[in-house]
Amino acid sequence: MNAKWLVVVAMAAVAVISVSGLVSPLEAGKEKPEAQGVEKPVAIDGVLRESDPMDKKTNGPCKTFSFKLQKGKSYVIDLSSDDFDSFLRIENAAGKELAWDDDSGGGLNSRLRFEPTQDGTYNVIACSYDLKPGKFKLQIRQAEPVKDVIPAARAVGKDGFILQGKLTKDLALDEGRFTKGSPRLIQPVTMKAGKSYTIDLISDDFDAFLRLLNPDGKQVAFDDDSGGELNARIVYRCEQDGEFRIVMTNLDRRAGAFMLKVREE
Repeated sequence: MNAKWLVVVAMAAVAVISVSGLVSPLEAGKEKPEAQGVEKPVAIDGVLRESDPMDKKTNGPCKTFSFKLQKGKSYVIDLSSDDFDSFLRIENAAGKELAWDDDSGGGLNSRLRFEPTQDGTYNVIACSYDLKPGKFKLQIRQAEPVKDVIPAARAVGKDGFILQGKLTKDLALDEGRFTKGSPRLIQPVTMKAGKSYTIDLISDDFDAFLRLLNPDGKQVAFDDDSGGELNARIVYRCEQDGEFRIVMTNLDRRAGAFMLKVREE
């Protein structure tokens, strides 16, 4: 190959490299906008279209919005629509799902209360649960963190006691390893060293989960399904006198009614 043809081939190679390195306007338009802060309430009017990306959980169209959220703050996120069954999810920057909700906003609208465990960018994903397109409104605002309402301790004797109640989305959120972000209620009980106790949490509405904390606040027992089906049961032989705390929560972050049974064996 003579020198002239070498020059032609080299110029062609440079041209190919230059074209392959270009970013088209369409690709550039797909870049995510910068995450918004939520120092003031944010309201976004949007439209889900059939051509939007498919959500990995609902298999319906979705839109993703990024927000800068702060540890120690509590946020309320609402997704409402007259056109489709709203479904709301939140993921961290790595794409791990942290919370979701279907109908807690009333009707077919969604509401999430979220308390980040660290500062960072979080993705709020607006979805259609029934796969329909349509208009929606997404709102996010800061709110006061919810504190536990702790009732008086109850003594546990041979007859035990039964407590009926409801987990709702406006309760304090649990901080357990498996139940972080789920609503919880706490019932203090007085127990005696050397005695054995059975604690049952029963629900038809959610996957029950129990945690037991000793007088020092240390977790000494937990259970998911030992009560049969999705009910929780702890059988615990007490090692010290004092006021223990029964934490009633769930694995699926749902609201719903429950029955708590506590008795001395």
